[in-house]
Amino acid sequence: MSRTYRCTWCGSALTLGSDLVVLLASHGGSSMLMGFSTEPGNYELYLPPDVTIDPGTVTDFNCPVCRASLTNAQHDKLAELALDEAGQRKRLLFSRVAGEHATYVITESEQATSHGEHKETYDDTVRIKLGKS
Repeated sequence: MSRTYRCTWCGSALTLGSDLVVLLASHGGSSMLMGFSTEPGNYELYLPPDVTIDPGTVTDFNCPVCRASLTNAQHDKLAELALDEAGQRKRLLFSRVAGEHATYVITESEQATSHGEHKETYDDTVRIKLGKS
């Protein structure tokens, strides 16, 4: 399935090919480009050589084009991207905490699907924000 991830601020495409999303990441005073799978729920991470991120580290993500912060306004431990998938515009929220696997795909009609072994961590927050119980 074709997925194009975009910056929520400038709308720039952040997807390379069909398999990789590239974001500007920073933590502990260093910045780098970081890659992620385009498949929600696939937590394979692409880091520069010799870079490791300790579990529990909170990473700041920015658009590599406009440099805007991608931190979600309602929950500071989640980042947000726009997602064009199968002709529909969606939102993708994902944990900024290293090693925490929690991802949410939200449709225009405010239906959310969650992925990852830690999805319950933010499930209530996302559902309350959407007005779901």
